[in-house]
Formats: sequence, structure tokens, C-alpha cells
Amino acid sequence: MKTKQKKVLSESDPTQTPDNKKTINLLAVTSLILAVPLAPVAIILALIANRQIKNTGQRGQAFVFATITLSTVVIIAVAGFASFTVLNAKNKKAPLPANTAKNESASKEYTAEEKKATDKANSFMAALSKSDYTSAYEVFSPELMASYKDGAIGFQSETEKTYAKILDKWNITQVTTSSGEDRINVRGTATFDGSENTGDFEIGFYNNNGDIQMYSWRISAGQQTLGTGN
Repeated sequence: MKTKQKKVLSESDPTQTPDNKKTINLLAVTSLILAVPLAPVAIILALIANRQIKNTGQRGQAFVFATITLSTVVIIAVAGFASFTVLNAKNKKAPLPANTAKNESASKEYTAEEKKATDKANSFMAALSKSDYTSAYEVFSPELMASYKDGAIGFQSETEKTYAKILDKWNITQVTTSSGEDRINVRGTATFDGSENTGDFEIGFYNNNGDIQMYSWRISAGQQTLGTGN
């Protein structure tokens, strides 16, 4: 009678043997080894191993759990790093805004007044580069405007005789504030009509209680110098 009972149990589930319960599923171990170098493959192997363990009664459930957890962390980390690398590369290649495309000035730390002065200097140089003499003239202080007998027309007539009419690029290299903090000078380099002709510029501003006004300017290229001087 006992012999028959053992035979029935064996035939009902031939995989659930005492020997199987003592062994560790090798596929589960392999999946854990591959969890870091081949995370996606390791997860697939772990799932297969998990099914085998349920069918055979082998040990190794802990390996399956560890594989799935570790592989998931690795996949998320790799995906995050890849996304960061792609975004960082796009940001480095992103073009400058259209209104500052020709201004090659590096970002520097300025006081609030110096920032206003550099903004006005850039506006003046940008207007010149577009031959927009009216806008360039409007950056002037009232006193500087009055120094041109024919106003904006006189300024345009004088400017068109020099390299300033073909200003291409500029780069602010120095911003200084006087000891009394009432004068700010913006200096830099300039390129005219491509890279064949280079020069420099200097624009002076006065600070009247935070009201920054352009009172002088000079642009030099080769033997030509244009402006009011400083």
C-alpha cells in the first residue's frame, strides 16, 4: 500500500523531488551575474528562471528578485545618463538669439550700472552693424545728439565714410567704472566686412543716479578713427 502511494505522488508531479529542492537554479545565478553588464538579457533570464523554480521547486528565488531589482536600476541609470548627454550636446550647439548673434562678448559679472552700459553699447553696435543709423543715434545722450549739427542725418553721413558702415562682429573685452562711479567705459574689438579688417572700439557712459547715458564713442580700424573720442 505504501509503495503505491509513493508511486502516485511521483507520477502526479515528477519535478517536485527532494533533490530538486536542494539545488539552486543555475539560470537564476547566471541572470544575477549578467545584471550589470547585460541588464535587459538578465531580466529575461530571471523571468525564465523564476518559472523553472516554480515548476521544479528549486532554490534561487532570491537571485531572481535581486537580478530584476539590480537590472532595473542599471537600465534607469543608463537611460538617464544618455538623456543628459543628448540634452547637454544640444545645449552646447544651440545658436545664440538672433538679436545677439553678432555680439561675441563672453558672459561676465557686472554691476547693475555696468550691465546697463554694456546693454546700451551692444544696442549701439548692433544698430551700426545693420546700418540702422537712426536707432544707433537714439542711444546717444541728449548732449551727444546735439553735437551733430544735422542730427541723425549728420551722424549717418559721417559714419558711412568709414569702416563702421561694414561692422560685422564685436567683442566687449573690458568694462571699467571710475573711482567716483560716475563714468563707465566699455572697450572691445571689432571686425569689419568679415575678418579682413579688424579694429577696436570704446564707448563712454555717465551714470546719473542710475540713469546711464552714452556721452562719447570711438571706433578705429586701420588708419581710420570715427567718433567723438573719450
